[in-house]
Amino acid sequence: MEKRPRTTITFCNGSSVPIDPAFIRVLARNSRFQAFVLFCISFFMLTGPYRAHRTLDNWQSASIIFLMSAVVFSLYFRMFAVLNRFGDRLGIRTVHSMWMVLLASIVVTLIGEWSVSLFGGKRLSLAEDFFLVIFYFGIFLGLEVTYGILVLPDVLQQIEPSQKTAITAPLARPLPAEPLADPQPLAAVRNSSDLCVIKVSDKKFLAKCIRTVSSQEHYVSISTFEGEKYFLRGRLRDFLEQIPDELGYCIHRSHWVAWNGIEQVKVANDNMMVYLDDDTVLPVARGRRSDFIERWNRRLSKSVDASLMA
Repeated sequence: MEKRPRTTITFCNGSSVPIDPAFIRVLARNSRFQAFVLFCISFFMLTGPYRAHRTLDNWQSASIIFLMSAVVFSLYFRMFAVLNRFGDRLGIRTVHSMWMVLLASIVVTLIGEWSVSLFGGKRLSLAEDFFLVIFYFGIFLGLEVTYGILVLPDVLQQIEPSQKTAITAPLARPLPAEPLADPQPLAAVRNSSDLCVIKVSDKKFLAKCIRTVSSQEHYVSISTFEGEKYFLRGRLRDFLEQIPDELGYCIHRSHWVAWNGIEQVKVANDNMMVYLDDDTVLPVARGRRSDFIERWNRRLSKSVDASLMA
């Protein structure tokens, strides 16, 4: 049975990650993430957003900030859990964290107002509340970009290979459609490409062992046929200059796939999707579809001819 892609969360720095239990579990245990949480709390302690309330002493302000921090991080993990469990059932393919940042800003403002009134402080006016939401939104946005750059790559590298799910670009939900013919397994390429070595950052890969390469900002995500996944600093352009053309195709400006990893190609609702043998689903860019289909059908013909000769 075909496995549907998981709901993907797109962070403010452009990184996209499929939400699954492995990601949530590793994120909670990651030392960089824990240090990031402490940094966020310390940052708000220093900025003192409630310092203007002269009726509050230091421990009261600290109590409000700790309460806000607990609510914000609990809200994020609860959203991850809900999307992991119900995202596919509700047809949610992608969620941008911008909405989570906005929701957190509003919730934190309301909690702050309630906490200040609980300690006998004066309530803010509607205009002051509005500017406080904007203040929190800007701060949370900057913190999330920092998270995406410094924490997220380390989280992805800690996920066990057996639990990793390939990072995908945002996809529209494919409608039922007749797939193009599935290829028969092709014989292994016995030429110089078998011995070709690809270098990305400080890692070297045998070219024929690479299944997919996806770029995100200044990093590339590489998955292999052995089930391993790497998140390395580099550019897709540099990878394409090294990989032999006969091994795969760059279906999108952010995605390269190996021919031998493709199981199906489906067209639905003016979207063309490539389904790989590790349950990854990637889009084919509109401007590359004609060339991709021509090459794909050419490989199908060679596969059929080889099976008839056998």
